[in-house]
Amino acid sequence: MSDNAFRLLKPEITHQLELEGIEEPSEIQNLAIPAILKGLNTLLIAPTGTGKTLAAVLPVLDLYLSARLGGEGKGISVLYVTPLRALNRDLLRRLTGIAKSLIINLQVRHGDTATRVRVMQAKSPPEILITTPETLQAILPGKRMREHLRSVRWVVIDEIHELAMDKRGIQLSLALERLARITQRELQKIGLSATVGDEEKVARFLVGEGRNVTILKSGDPREPQLVVEYIVPTGDDHKEAARLGIPPAAVGRINRIRELLREHRSSLVFTNTREHAESLGARIHALDERLPVRVHHGSLSKEIREEVEREFESGSLKGVICTSSLELGIDVGAVDFIVQYMSPRQATRLIQRVGRSEHRLRGMPRGTIIATWADDILESSVIARFTREEDLEPVKIHENALDVLAHQIVGMALDEGRVSSEDLFKTVRRSYAYRNLTPEDLMSVINQLRVERLIDFRDGVVRPKYPRAFRYYYENLSMIPSVKRYDVFDFIGRKKIGMLDQEFVARRCKSGTEFIMHGHTWKILSVKENELTVEVEPTNPSLDAIPSWEGEMIPVDVKIAMQVGALRRKIAGEVNNPNGLDLIAANMQVSGLAITKISETIAKHTRDYPLPTDSNVVVESFENCVVVHVCYGSLVNETLAMALSSILSA
Repeated sequence: MSDNAFRLLKPEITHQLELEGIEEPSEIQNLAIPAILKGLNTLLIAPTGTGKTLAAVLPVLDLYLSARLGGEGKGISVLYVTPLRALNRDLLRRLTGIAKSLIINLQVRHGDTATRVRVMQAKSPPEILITTPETLQAILPGKRMREHLRSVRWVVIDEIHELAMDKRGIQLSLALERLARITQRELQKIGLSATVGDEEKVARFLVGEGRNVTILKSGDPREPQLVVEYIVPTGDDHKEAARLGIPPAAVGRINRIRELLREHRSSLVFTNTREHAESLGARIHALDERLPVRVHHGSLSKEIREEVEREFESGSLKGVICTSSLELGIDVGAVDFIVQYMSPRQATRLIQRVGRSEHRLRGMPRGTIIATWADDILESSVIARFTREEDLEPVKIHENALDVLAHQIVGMALDEGRVSSEDLFKTVRRSYAYRNLTPEDLMSVINQLRVERLIDFRDGVVRPKYPRAFRYYYENLSMIPSVKRYDVFDFIGRKKIGMLDQEFVARRCKSGTEFIMHGHTWKILSVKENELTVEVEPTNPSLDAIPSWEGEMIPVDVKIAMQVGALRRKIAGEVNNPNGLDLIAANMQVSGLAITKISETIAKHTRDYPLPTDSNVVVESFENCVVVHVCYGSLVNETLAMALSSILSA
């Protein structure tokens, strides 16, 4: 490894780095730059804030400049794929300066890109295109854009761990195989991640079958400082609770969050759902309307989210209450502390979130988990330990997803006009997720598409059936489950503030209804069904209605669930032994109040009932309901639920 890998780069690149005050490379940059300059496919793993983006982009820029000097580099040469539009905007802001200095055209394209910009890109493409998996799907069959994509040589995939575990990533892997068919060359692929539970599997997912890949991991020491807290409400909390009509325990937790926000310069408060983010925002404003805190999540309008990001970066906000919308590497300025409200449910998620604090080289991530009840404390402490030890959940890649395959078969037919089933099979099998696909599986999907009249299949050749194939392909670009949503417009401010899911609108929304969004209370003026809009005006603060949005709960891994069950069992054996409880509390790294809450809860439970643990499944029956208590995690529990449901319904 070079002592200073920047010396391997062209002078015009290092000159720009000096102008920006970057003189010494980080460890991941020293590792990555030589490998990428050699043309190697690489998976870069390094903590948040250690310069992964530049580690990938700088050598790619160097290689592109060499290609341009050799007369190549017409059209789009570099694709930078991110899972979020917000990351697209953030990257554009961070990389524009260096790209301009090198006279390289860098642009973004995603679902919010204006039509005039898309037309301009079709006529005069950028050399570097920052995009999302869905937008790549949209541009692959386009006649003009496909011609521009023939020049692609480098593909960077940011936050690859986020894509590897869902169908968006599977779809992207096939899109890149389609892109390789268009370019007629092997693409150099670079994946970036701060958190990977199974490095080898993610690396294979990045490049596909039959290709070499190098895994480069930074050893920068950034063990997070994490504390799990349980808050007991004070007398003042009880008085506030009576005034506001909310539980005293909730007031105690909110007051503790307020304390943490005041103690630190800038903090992110993470919640697991948008409902929790809105509820926390409204309650903090109810208790302290002067505290500069705002809410940020994916159902707020782009304008509101960008406004919150700007205010936080400028320092006018002390904190932002957010969901996974700010979990990934969006640069919102200096963050010196993280609060996680309730168990984060995954070590992978917690390490990503707490890594947002001290987001700089050699910064030490710091955060507090505010737990709410006994099991929440147990789960939080287990996840905090796994996070400190970097013992992350295994990566589960969805293999042989036939719905994604069907969409991509139609896409390839649209790309080329006709494609043989033999070529389809070879192309699809190069994706890691389809390495075990059989010819019979492929033919079953082709036959289904033929029955649906989306393709024509004769003599071993697939052709698209227009216009049905075109419509099917473009109506199903996204693997994110579609939910009908209503745009919410502030009638007074004349701006869009967010979106509401159809179910909430149908059940709760009518003229005069009040609800909370962006931490503030709004009164509905009208619901326009034909336009899918809800007009609102600001009104006096209340804590009445929190909107609900479609979304899956973060799953808990079997290893975490069993560790929680084991802790229950150990604490149950020590409930009458204060010294034993103190020892367990020290190992769990939780406060005395927390271990007291857990031991009291378990003691109360075991007086009358058996305790569910890692080695004990309990079936409880009351009235007309049966509850099966199983400490085996979301996947096992959901499988058991489906099996029982099937047996009972039969």
